[in-house]
Amino acid sequence: MLHEMAGPSGTVTFLFTDIEGSTRLWQHDEAAMRSALSRHDELLCQAIAEHDGTVFSSMGDGMAAAFASASSAVAAALTRGLSETAPVGGIEAHIRGQVLARREPPPTGTTGTPLSSC
Repeated sequence: MLHEMAGPSGTVTFLFTDIEGSTRLWQHDEAAMRSALSRHDELLCQAIAEHDGTVFSSMGDGMAAAFASASSAVAAALTRGLSETAPVGGIEAHIRGQVLARREPPPTGTTGTPLSSC
């Protein structure tokens, strides 16, 4: 059952993240990757909350959140720990993300304007 939750309105900024090369990392060391993913989720949820964001989707090693401002989304993405690499079984796991702003409703034929990738 899906629960409706309040999120930002007007110009909304989205943050999408995932762990780069995660399939290879899972195959290399599943236990280490499970631990790294748990830490990733913990740090990311904390960063999103600290910058007044709302998580609206979590899938595998990725997460999606909405923010009322682009500066909040970028600040969450640049939070110490998220922007660093984490070793997984001797392999560095890089977190990548994209910040996308969209007016509500978006102009006809558009989905948003990419602001930054990190």
